[in-house]
Amino acid sequence: MALRTQELMEWFEDQAASLSPAITFFLNELPRAEPNRACAVRRSGGLGLEIEDDFDRPSFRLLIRGVNMRDSEQLMLAIDDLFLSAPPNFHILDMWVAGKGRLADPSYVGPDPNELFPDRFIWSAAYWLRIARN
Repeated sequence: MALRTQELMEWFEDQAASLSPAITFFLNELPRAEPNRACAVRRSGGLGLEIEDDFDRPSFRLLIRGVNMRDSEQLMLAIDDLFLSAPPNFHILDMWVAGKGRLADPSYVGPDPNELFPDRFIWSAAYWLRIARN
């Protein structure tokens, strides 16, 4: 069974529910307009199968946008900490995650290309999961 991006996004929504002000999650792309505080969850290539194909190692990228440079960086670091602070073994719906990590540290991507919101900025980081396939 493969992890779907929707399931991963829902896991992040649950984990980030306590953040204030709130952040809204989206599949793959950040919306052009509102909300200002947003996170896009995007699957990437992955690290392949391991241990006689019993585990899959998908990877994903988070794109984080905030209302200004300071907000976007703080939001990226808060979401990064939520993921890295999760137990090493946990469930995403009915999938058993038996390991996780970061592939690329949080980094500045650039200003939001939408000219109506010149103060918004985007950050990104990449992560991996180790998921039991049975």
